[in-house]
Amino acid sequence: MRKLPDIAVVYFVVAMALFFGDGYREVVRKMMESLRTASFWKGIWSVPTASALCQARKRVPDTVMKEVFDETAVLLGKPTTPGCWLGNRRLMAFDGTILNLPDSSENEAEFGRRKGKKDGPFPQILVVGLVEVGTHAVIAAELGSAFAGERALALELRGHLGPDMLVMCDRGFYSFEFFRDMMQTGADLLFRVQAGMKLPVVKQLRDGSYLSEISTDKLRRKAVRYPSDVADIRDATAIPVRVIEYMVTDRGKDGERETVCLITTILDPDDATADDLARTYAERWEIEHVFDEIKNHLLIPRATLRSCTPSFVRQEIWGILLAHYSLRALMVDAACRDQCDPDRVSFTHAVKVVKRTTMSMAHFSPEGTEDSSRRGSCGDHGGPSCCATESHLSASGETDSV
Repeated sequence: MRKLPDIAVVYFVVAMALFFGDGYREVVRKMMESLRTASFWKGIWSVPTASALCQARKRVPDTVMKEVFDETAVLLGKPTTPGCWLGNRRLMAFDGTILNLPDSSENEAEFGRRKGKKDGPFPQILVVGLVEVGTHAVIAAELGSAFAGERALALELRGHLGPDMLVMCDRGFYSFEFFRDMMQTGADLLFRVQAGMKLPVVKQLRDGSYLSEISTDKLRRKAVRYPSDVADIRDATAIPVRVIEYMVTDRGKDGERETVCLITTILDPDDATADDLARTYAERWEIEHVFDEIKNHLLIPRATLRSCTPSFVRQEIWGILLAHYSLRALMVDAACRDQCDPDRVSFTHAVKVVKRTTMSMAHFSPEGTEDSSRRGSCGDHGGPSCCATESHLSASGETDSV
């Protein structure tokens, strides 16, 4: 029996994100009692050395952590979850973020560093995530080098989209080819585009929006239009869209007003009005909060990751995404109990609760008594120690019980 069986290493990689500022041995100390209660260890157990923990990480490749994430990260929003839906369409969004890596030759060779007037201080990795907007849950992600394009990585996640979704993207994602490829998933799309983009008015609609088309062909008269000219959208060079334009106050520029231009595949205003779509697009900004939660509240702001080799970097990121998803699943459960919007539950408070309960497992007898056996096993929740560690969050984020 190993001191750290592989399943314990998976938990350790997740705990590295939860206790991001601590060294390897301190992370193990904080998670030790939780795993002892889960029957990973019996009797006397000593804390492994940092070298042993590093060797243990090598036994669990990053592909395993990705598989754990892929099987774990499912959609969390229920039909009654506020902020998750526009009618019967589930709100989803793509976006990317950059993470700094330790300055090792291996990381620089694999991921590169962006260069401007002077070399970037660290190698960097691009993470593109597909997020369920109403719950802030990252349900799929793709990793790439500092020079990888967000669109290219997002295309790898198309398999997670379906006809019951409305997928939102900001201006940086739009291209005709990307829009066309995303339409093949059957999901409806709502993209912001440059306000100066040429979108001819084909038909003015009663809600203030209008029908237009996007095209790759500058000479639109030669465009092959979908669906009139071709049955397969992959053969089209022009696609009908509906355009919604409105003004917002730019708070960062002394109250100046900015034009927002949206295009969508929802062509019928009876299906979703221009006002509905404008308000819905504002929800896309929730994905910015997701990356803020990860980079500034789960991790340490502006810090580099721990890992000095590319395989460890990927392994660590999947552990971070698993930690964030687990926290978000807990918060959605708390919101459902309180019948409120998951946005009303404090992420910072959830992190504190989980850290506190993980470290307080020493208050529970690990083995050998009827009382500890009753508290340390749970057939309803699917985990051996979740009853002992379940954290009850309030919508205000101020109280909890363990």
